[in-house]
Order: sequence, then structure tokens, then C-alpha cells
Amino acid sequence: MEKSSHRAQLAATKSGLEIVARGREEERTQLRRQYGFLACLAVTLGAFLVNTPTASATGVVSNGIPWTDDLNPIPQPPGVIDFCTMGVVGTDSIGNKIGISAAHCVDDAPDGAPVYRYTPTGPREHLGNIAYRSPGGGTGVDWVVIRLNADAVLTSNGPSARVDGIGASDPVGPHCKDGAGTGVHCGSITSQNMTRFYSNAQSGGGDSGGPVLQNNTEIVGMVRGFDTALFAFEYIKFAAVLDGIYAQPNPVGKGFVVTNN
Repeated sequence: MEKSSHRAQLAATKSGLEIVARGREEERTQLRRQYGFLACLAVTLGAFLVNTPTASATGVVSNGIPWTDDLNPIPQPPGVIDFCTMGVVGTDSIGNKIGISAAHCVDDAPDGAPVYRYTPTGPREHLGNIAYRSPGGGTGVDWVVIRLNADAVLTSNGPSARVDGIGASDPVGPHCKDGAGTGVHCGSITSQNMTRFYSNAQSGGGDSGGPVLQNNTEIVGMVRGFDTALFAFEYIKFAAVLDGIYAQPNPVGKGFVVTNN
């Protein structure tokens, strides 16, 4: 009886050791699987982090900033200006961020071409792309719609002026214009037609496309140039710009709302 009992005890002990051994082996197997999963995850994340480019923020875009369609800064002869001024920024009815300026600034660039924040020596930051322009370009009503980058931060406050609304369709009387070339100048409207008004408010090189304001912050026009026949400074009516945008088949820019923040 003692031998049988002893053999039973040994058998039980052996069985228990086998169970413990199997348990430890299962634990080691699970740990190996976990380590393998973590190692694969680390490799996958590492590859993702290496291959994913870092997003480059466009930064703040407002009225009054200088812009250009030329990426490469090239020294210009004295008196030659190779930038224009952003007239106004806002959003359209489908959520695009939009800038509007003068079409004659991009007469040498096709629709779809990129535009850049102007700096004299570079680097020049990509702001967006030309969506389309007025029929006839700079010889037409003379406006261009720029679809700004989605990460652009729009603000009403430009370097020298604030634009937060749209003014009269047919403005009369005093107004002020802002341009990256010559800054802010004020004057009075002397005459007008369906798409233009004329004024003694001075503008100059680099101001093209810049905003013309009444009631301090309401855009009523954009800088175009100088009319030698009338001997007056020439401005594009902003109402004519909006009418032209609404008449285009391209949905970009339609329902334009000026940024007000």
C-alpha cells in the first residue's frame, strides 16, 4: 500500500509539473507573439513617419499683401515692378478660400498656374493657384480669382487697411485705396461707367489689384492704373467683379463672402 501511494504521489507531482511547464510555454509563446506584433508596429510607424512629408502652413493671407506669379526673384531694372496687391480675401459658397486681385497681373500666366507671396529676394511662399480671370484678362473688366491653399489663415486686417465687407455698387464721393507699392492714398471719385470709376486718389506701381475702400472697411473697387485720356487714376468696380464671377461656369468664387474676423 505504501508503494502504491508513493507512485500515485509521484504521478501527481509529475502531472502538476507538466501542467506548470505547459503554462509557462504558453506564456512564452504569447510574449513572443506580443513582441513580434510590437516590432511590426514599430517598423510600420517608422516607415509612415519617414515617408509622410511635413505639412507646410501657408500662413496668414489678407488684403494688401504683395503677390506675384513669379517664383524666382530676379533683379529688375529701376522702376520695374514685378508684384501686385491682393484686393480682398474670403470664402466661396463651397468652402474654398479665395483671393481676388487684378487680371493684368497674370497676363503671362495661364489659369491653374501657382501664385506666391512676394518677397524681393525669396524664398517665395506658394499661396494658391489661379482659378480663372475675367474674359479678356487685363483688357477686360480686369479681375482674377485665386484659389488659396486650404491651410491659409484668412484675416480682415491687412498690413495697412482692414477689409471686412462690401460697399456700394456705384460708389461716389471720397474713398481711400491701399497698395503694396505706394500705400494708402485718399481722394474723391470724379467720374464712372459700368465697370470703372476714376479718381484723384493716387496709385502707383505694385498697387494693382489693391482694395479701394469706403466707410473705412468696405471694398468698392480695386486699383487698375492711370487713364491718360481722363488724366485720372482708374479703379475697377467691385460690383462688376462679382457680376463677372457669378457669370462664369466655374463654381470657384461664386457666393464670395469677405472675411470678417
